[in-house]
Amino acid sequence: MANWVAPSVVALLGAKWTMAIGGVAYVGFIAAIIHPIEGVIYALAVLLGFCAGPLWTAQGNYLTMCSDKSTMGRNSGLFWAQLQTSLVVGNAFVFFYLKGDTDNITLTERYIIYGALTGCGVLGVLLLLFLKKKTEAAQEDFQISFTAGKEKPKSDATSSAYGAFLTAVKLMSTREMICISLFCFYTGLDLTFFSSVYDTSVGNARIPPIFGPQLSTKYVPLTGLCIGVGEILAGIFFGLFGKKFVRHGRDPVVIVGLISHIICYYLVFASIPSNAPFYPVYDDSKTPYNLPLGPNLYLALVAAFLLGFGDACFNTQIYSIIGALYQEDSAPPFALYKFFQSLSAAIAFFYSPHLLLQYQLLILVFFAVIGAAAFIHVEWRLKRYAGYTPIQ
Repeated sequence: MANWVAPSVVALLGAKWTMAIGGVAYVGFIAAIIHPIEGVIYALAVLLGFCAGPLWTAQGNYLTMCSDKSTMGRNSGLFWAQLQTSLVVGNAFVFFYLKGDTDNITLTERYIIYGALTGCGVLGVLLLLFLKKKTEAAQEDFQISFTAGKEKPKSDATSSAYGAFLTAVKLMSTREMICISLFCFYTGLDLTFFSSVYDTSVGNARIPPIFGPQLSTKYVPLTGLCIGVGEILAGIFFGLFGKKFVRHGRDPVVIVGLISHIICYYLVFASIPSNAPFYPVYDDSKTPYNLPLGPNLYLALVAAFLLGFGDACFNTQIYSIIGALYQEDSAPPFALYKFFQSLSAAIAFFYSPHLLLQYQLLILVFFAVIGAAAFIHVEWRLKRYAGYTPIQ
């Protein structure tokens, strides 16, 4: 819910200081795990949730202010690639240093891990303080209305906290934001799947494979690493060739991401038992669970790579289109983006412990197709009218 007040916070404090304060909340939560106290961790987790919404809104807002119409795609791709390096570094550390065993972490290992993470967090917050101050008013006004064909009028109200909140509310009624929100809703479902459901299913699928190595909990970090590699490669690729993609449209990138995810979901459906999200699955039969492909490490890593690659396709293009449509006032749409993503992620966390894997995959495919179609609709309107619906 903090995403609804995030535009007001950014309007009051500015993007730079909003990111710095949000970063402090992240550092505090990580540091608390060094000497964990249950009540303190829960309290800091709630604080982190409230600070995360404004932080991500401010991050998208600042990225937009550092970009223009021709560089937004490049900058969002490179930002996404840098962001996802944490998946590679973290999972590689767990696989090689902890040998994939996260159930028996010693006190010394906890001090080393969370001490290092706290230090990195402090360094990151300090680096935020050196960011140059940016203002949206200094940017080029290139947006044009779909209907009136006029430049978006500037208003003193939009620079205030109350005006920023009203802008977010009014923005939600526009056709473009409704369509983009459907796509954002899917990215939240996808986020829960690859951050919680998929790695749990891989670790629990301990039945004899049809071919290749047998899955085990020690290989779970490798799936996270492959997700990160897919995210990074897609981010770098779309970052380096961002201008060309914007010139030809964002819809081909979204279609590539959609195909990647559908292939991934089929591989998961054909190789992971339906009850693997709940508990370890053992079966000594010759045709375990009648799975067409059967659990094995190679398929798990390929599916993980496709999952990360498609996720990067989607999120980089959301950043790009929001930056292009709402460059003059980007905090409200980024807040709505994170609101719908967080909402759907919470819904998925609620149903994932209760639904068999094939039903979860069916939900993902349905919203992936609907969300991609809605995004492409906005992209085609943007090509046709070279602008967006103004917020009156």
